[in-house]
Amino acid sequence: MARLPDYCIKCGTQANGVHLRKRLSWHHPALALLILVGVLIYVIVALIVRKSAVVDIGLCEDHLRKHRIAVVATCFVFLAGMAFIVLAIAQEGGGSALFGILLLFSSAIMAATWAKVVHVKKIDDCYVWLRGIDESFLVMLPPINK
Repeated sequence: MARLPDYCIKCGTQANGVHLRKRLSWHHPALALLILVGVLIYVIVALIVRKSAVVDIGLCEDHLRKHRIAVVATCFVFLAGMAFIVLAIAQEGGGSALFGILLLFSSAIMAATWAKVVHVKKIDDCYVWLRGIDESFLVMLPPINK
């Protein structure tokens, strides 16, 4: 587990002890080619070979609030999608089922983009490379000694 300095990774201001603990996972992007063989095979291989890390990420109050709003909105869109699908089953209506499926896909996209604090670029045995971190935060980090 790694704990980043007590500064917001989005703007570099003081985080005042506010940290999000994130379990991050990564596998080589070339493994996505296994989807052509079969989705189940891809999922099994990706789960076996993935690298994981736990990181405490500092956020200021403003960015923590924005993250929480994104998470709540994503959950709301997901639940609305489920409700439309249940409604479609109850009323045997195809239109609301399609709209529900569209909302479910939208919630997955929201979770992967808007609600995510950082994006993993790579994880190896010693380091975690992240995207979505402000330059003013990065200059505070010590240099990497390889």
